[in-house]
Amino acid sequence: MWFGIALAQDVGTRHEAIQTLEKVVRRARDKVPMAYFYLGGLYAKNNQYGQAADAFEHLLRAAPQIGERDKIKQLIEEYKEKART
Repeated sequence: MWFGIALAQDVGTRHEAIQTLEKVVRRARDKVPMAYFYLGGLYAKNNQYGQAADAFEHLLRAAPQIGERDKIKQLIEEYKEKART
């Protein structure tokens, strides 16, 4: 996961970061909930709003006690709206 996060810092490696974090969530599922957080952020930066909303929804399911739930829910709604337009 940390490799994906490091790659996310550079716009030029964003695609590789997404691929790395997608592998993390496929393999670890809900054991690494913050991978969904970073993946959602990368999708949003890439204008992949539907996928960003999905990633943040997975985050909320994987980490029900996460702080800022209301802000995350608001982001989900914003990204779903952007995905529709």
